[in-house]
Amino acid sequence: MLVPELKHVDCIDHDPIERWIPETDAVLFWLTLHVGLPAHEAVDMFTVPVANLAGMRSPEWNRRRQGSAEPIVVEPYSWHAVLEQVNGRLRRCAAHDWTSVWHGLRKEFAWEYEGM
Repeated sequence: MLVPELKHVDCIDHDPIERWIPETDAVLFWLTLHVGLPAHEAVDMFTVPVANLAGMRSPEWNRRRQGSAEPIVVEPYSWHAVLEQVNGRLRRCAAHDWTSVWHGLRKEFAWEYEGM
């Protein structure tokens, strides 16, 4: 079974996202995931919105959510909780070949080349 691995994360809204602490009650950002297979350097990039309930009620959510993957909802917000949900989604994408893994990833996250 091939289980995709999170190689790197980044976030244009908050850098470094791993150390970001929300300044308001509303949490909402888009996370870029670099995902590949263990022992391989190649990655595909996917995005996923991360929010808490207050963030999902914000005008920004309504403006930016079009075409997004299902959000990762964390209440209360913690980076550890975000990573747990990302890794849970990655485990659900395990399959016997990369093509099947990739199709699973595209159901869980927005692929970088989607719509091109």
